[in-house]
Amino acid sequence: ARSEAIKRGIRVTVCKTSNAMAETPVCDTTASWQQGWLVFVDGGTKGVIDSGDTLLRVQGSLSAAVTITTSNFSSFVSYLPSGKSQGPNELANGALRVCVASTRHDIIISPTGRIRIDTDTNTC
Repeated sequence: ARSEAIKRGIRVTVCKTSNAMAETPVCDTTASWQQGWLVFVDGGTKGVIDSGDTLLRVQGSLSAAVTITTSNFSSFVSYLPSGKSQGPNELANGALRVCVASTRHDIIISPTGRIRIDTDTNTC
């Protein structure tokens, strides 16, 4: 999403969805990240797929063995053309914690939009 925002010169958003496989999927603030997510060019309302937006990628539901929790990105994360990240409360840093069995992977997103992964085998 970050590289697409930089390449296209427009905001690109990743939002959670409960209907990833629908003909016209939408962002859903009440969904969980495990239910799926959408990546789209976000030229209208931030965090919402508007009529002029372009859907770039769809991820359907994950295995029940996977859990995802987050700080600062409760419903979406956007990237600006500068590469900086935004959450629902403007420029943000935070993390998505992905747990598979007993292994934790924290996807840490800085305000500059850079991502790093922290892995721990004992804390899920």
